[in-house]
Amino acid sequence: MSRNQRRSQRGSQWKNPNHDPNNLTWLRTCDTKRDARGRPLLDPEHLASDDPSLQINRYITRFVSNSCATADLVGQVLDIWVDTARTAWEGIFEMPYALINLVHEARMAERIFLLQRKCWLIFHKVLSRILMHEESEKWYPFRQQILDFFRVALQLISDFLTYRCPPHKTSAIDQRRHVTFKELATPFATDVWVTLLDCRIQFDPSSFIPDLRRLVMLDLFDFSMFLELENDTSWEAVLETFEAKCNVKIHAIPSDSTLDKIYETIVQSREAFLRKKLLMTIELSEEIEAARRRTSLW
Repeated sequence: MSRNQRRSQRGSQWKNPNHDPNNLTWLRTCDTKRDARGRPLLDPEHLASDDPSLQINRYITRFVSNSCATADLVGQVLDIWVDTARTAWEGIFEMPYALINLVHEARMAERIFLLQRKCWLIFHKVLSRILMHEESEKWYPFRQQILDFFRVALQLISDFLTYRCPPHKTSAIDQRRHVTFKELATPFATDVWVTLLDCRIQFDPSSFIPDLRRLVMLDLFDFSMFLELENDTSWEAVLETFEAKCNVKIHAIPSDSTLDKIYETIVQSREAFLRKKLLMTIELSEEIEAARRRTSLW
């Protein structure tokens, strides 16, 4: 094969979005696609594996290693996360929360958690690979762009809870949406901090730590998940982890002394809610079974 023929073949290859490393169609649609064996690209076992033969890992490797690193390309990845997260969060309002629509609610919940896995993929496998890539001179110019996005993501999460899903004392449905969003968004928020620690990125504490304090106040931060289930899940342990892994000095403020007590109260409230939720689920199951029996009698 001549040189011109080989060049022509390579040119035609990149016209296919599945082969062009600069085309992010695979990332936009990975929640709806399957691999050659018919398994979902976002299969939990695939996400947990670093096997380079898996199709989703091949996509990521090709993008990080072979793409032309540009601010626009990084911006596209970040936009995909925002679109995916907002779609998942808005899905909470499409859930009927009614006895007659339990099947529809289950399907919506499954879709929401699929989108959650997609967001996890973007943080832990795409952005992490970019931040830790061996060719540091290739992606390094865009590190600050990614760090700025992390702050934007945290603000989006906390603002959505505050203004879109606030707690409600009289409406059971609105309160359930509030709790459902917190259950969904807490891993989103914690992913940001875990990614920072995994990449051991030095950052400005004055810009990030206030956001972290706000998340703790809103009960949108999982201490045990962040500290990998260590025995000490106190606020002081969180700050010490940041200082050690990111090589920064975090200056304490008076409110830090109360955050441990606040979090302890939050945990107790959460445990009480889970017990109540379990009882509600049992009662709901009994109602469904009673309704089924009444229907069968007719």
